[in-house]
Amino acid sequence: MKTIAAALATLALVVACTPAAAPATPSPTPTPTALASLEPDESEAPVGAWNCTLPSHYAATTDRAQLTDIRIGPRGSGPSGYDRILFQFEGQGTPEVDIREGQPPFTEDPSGLPLEVAGEAWLLITFHGGTAVTPEGEQTYNGPTDFALGFPQVVEMKQAGDFEAVSDWIVGLRGPACHRVEIREAPTRLLIDVQHPQG
Repeated sequence: MKTIAAALATLALVVACTPAAAPATPSPTPTPTALASLEPDESEAPVGAWNCTLPSHYAATTDRAQLTDIRIGPRGSGPSGYDRILFQFEGQGTPEVDIREGQPPFTEDPSGLPLEVAGEAWLLITFHGGTAVTPEGEQTYNGPTDFALGFPQVVEMKQAGDFEAVSDWIVGLRGPACHRVEIREAPTRLLIDVQHPQG
C-alpha cells in the first residue's frame, strides 16, 4: 500500500512540474478574394492580344470613376492560363490607366511610409480619375486593399495610395509577365489579366 501511495505521489509531482503546452497559434486568415462573386462571363478570356511591353497606357472613358469592388482569381492552367484582376466602378466609364514596371523600395502615398509587396517582379497600376473616395469624402469601396494571394503568377496586390482621385496599386508577380486589358459593361468592370509563367 505504501508503494502505491509513493508511486502516486511521484506521478503527481511529475505532472505538477511538467510545463503546460503553449496555446496553439492561429493560422493567419487569407485575405478574401471574392472568387465566388465572379460572374460567368468574367471567366471568359478577352479577345485582345497579350501586351508584353511596358509602360502601357489606356485612355479614360469618363472624368471620374468610383471604385466599388475588386475581385481576383486564377483562370486556366499551363501556358494558356492567367490571373485576372477585376476592378468594378459605379455607373459607366473607366478611368485613365497606366501600367508600368515597378521596383522596390515602395512607399505609401501620401505618407511616404515603406510598403512591402511580395514578388520577384512588380506591376504598378495607376488610375487617374479612378478612386474609392467621393468628392464629399465618402468611401465607395470598403473591401480589402491588401490581397495575399499566392496564385500561379500574382502573389500579392496592395494599394499604395488613393489621393486626389489618383489611386495606385502594386502587383507582386513571380516573374516578368505579359498582360492584357478589357472593359466590360453592366456593371462597368476593368479586367487586367496577367499571363501565367510560360517556362
